[in-house]
Amino acid sequence: MDIAYTPEQEAYRRHVQDFLKETLPYGWGTPEHPLPKTAEERAVVGRWWEKELYRGGFAGISWPKTYGGQGLTDNAPQGINLLGKQLLGPTLLIKGPEEQKRRFIPPILSDDEIWCEGYSEPNAGSDLASLQTRAVLEGDEWVITGEKIWTSNAHLADWIFLLVRTDPDAPKHRGISFLLVPMH
Repeated sequence: MDIAYTPEQEAYRRHVQDFLKETLPYGWGTPEHPLPKTAEERAVVGRWWEKELYRGGFAGISWPKTYGGQGLTDNAPQGINLLGKQLLGPTLLIKGPEEQKRRFIPPILSDDEIWCEGYSEPNAGSDLASLQTRAVLEGDEWVITGEKIWTSNAHLADWIFLLVRTDPDAPKHRGISFLLVPMH
């Protein structure tokens, strides 16, 4: 078995390395150059990074060249746990208690537990001011009533993260809780 890169693959690999060396500040992500802390700082850095990826030819790798992509093929399958890895995991890392981080982050990363999201509702879409699904604490369990729609991969998911109204008397954008609920 020959696992060497083709000349084209080797050239692309060097292109990626050169881009990273040229673009990222020396020591990026190390204690000497810490990552941004606040949402505002992350937004500024995130937008800068996306623009640099585009400038370097790394945005829309499989999108047509006509529209600014690279016109390359997707060489790896897309993961199934995108919602867990891109939405829930980062949320837990920033706002979750240590117990939840230890319980949920490893199975999110390993895809041992698949997640879906429960934000959108029949008459509200993703408009949180119109959120109707409710959760009432009875003893030590939340009793949830309502409907969610557009829950991508719900039929495959082990867990769902839900936005629910837990204080119906609060102003429309308040009194909302983020619950982790088993799907089985």
